[in-house]
Amino acid sequence: MSRVLEEAEVPESNRLEGFLHPRANPALLGHEAAEAAFLAAWASGRLPHAWLIAGSRGIGKATLAYRAARFVLAEDAGQGGALFGEAAAPTTLAVAADNPVFRRAAAGGHGGLVTLRREWDFDKKRHFTAIRVGDVRKLAPYFGQTPAEGRWRVVVVDSIDDMNENAANALLKILEEPPAHSLFLLVSHQPGRLLPTIVSRCRRLALQELPDATVEALLAELQPDLGADERRALAGLGEGSPGRALSLAGAGGLGLYRELVATFDALSRGREEAAFKLAARATGKDAETQFNLLVDLMDGWFGRMIRAAASNGTVPDIVPGEAAVAGRFLAVADHGRWLDRWTEDAAFLARGDRLSLDRRNAILNILLGISATLRPA
Repeated sequence: MSRVLEEAEVPESNRLEGFLHPRANPALLGHEAAEAAFLAAWASGRLPHAWLIAGSRGIGKATLAYRAARFVLAEDAGQGGALFGEAAAPTTLAVAADNPVFRRAAAGGHGGLVTLRREWDFDKKRHFTAIRVGDVRKLAPYFGQTPAEGRWRVVVVDSIDDMNENAANALLKILEEPPAHSLFLLVSHQPGRLLPTIVSRCRRLALQELPDATVEALLAELQPDLGADERRALAGLGEGSPGRALSLAGAGGLGLYRELVATFDALSRGREEAAFKLAARATGKDAETQFNLLVDLMDGWFGRMIRAAASNGTVPDIVPGEAAVAGRFLAVADHGRWLDRWTEDAAFLARGDRLSLDRRNAILNILLGISATLRPA
């Protein structure tokens, strides 16, 4: 098979399987304030050259970035809405899906739009673990050429969290002396971990989690076979992130979460055999996927329980009986002790990932440790 054919089949690292890539998604749920802030900056004629679009995973950051990119390129080409000098300035970043700029950007063929992301390793048949310095250095010849069309050139980085140190430093040099009519849209899930010097050169747009009702409505539209109770539970697990809720729906996350809660229920009653059954999910054909999903669900469970206890709130009953199980956990140990317990477990998992420890045993050790904490002294 030729490299050209291989490239046509490469999966994109920032795409949720079965759904539109953010580059081709015409709809943005919520985030009206962020869109208005960008529009106001554009209308002022003093658009910042770099924007840091920050927030939780799956809430629409990349969708907003590409929406802004298409808007700038369409306005530059005179194909947007109302043009400056007319009675009204644009009131939305939306570009019609049949607009030539939209179609070309969606197909990845617009000369004014470049995306930096983790590239595909053709030898190992997987994505590289980071955006590398060589990926960033490709921008130098891109900006060194005369624009193929229009004046503006837009770079979307999805996500900047994936950059290794050398790549981040290379990007910083460009941001320090940005080319004329360049726009950098940096997507970040964890902006607190970025180089302060990069953050300081960006205008920040902080996106908030969406209401559960909004996430449920999207699930009803995109996953019509889900029942109302399933949509409610997935919205709760998504914690304001449509992308997370959709990902969990596609991966069987709700069913696994029910198993997790049932296992915690059994452990709180002294039945450790349940731990062995759940740990077995981290074996077999989909071992890595099941392991990562299970760890993610455990992290969510402890996070919600600890936050609720710390604020004297109520643990949400995402699945029936969950709040009661959390109550038994907290009756044995306070939220501070559970925080220490899970922090220790998360560090163990991080070490295990580096050392390639057996996934089943890693999950089993954590569950048995939880069981030990649940036993009265």
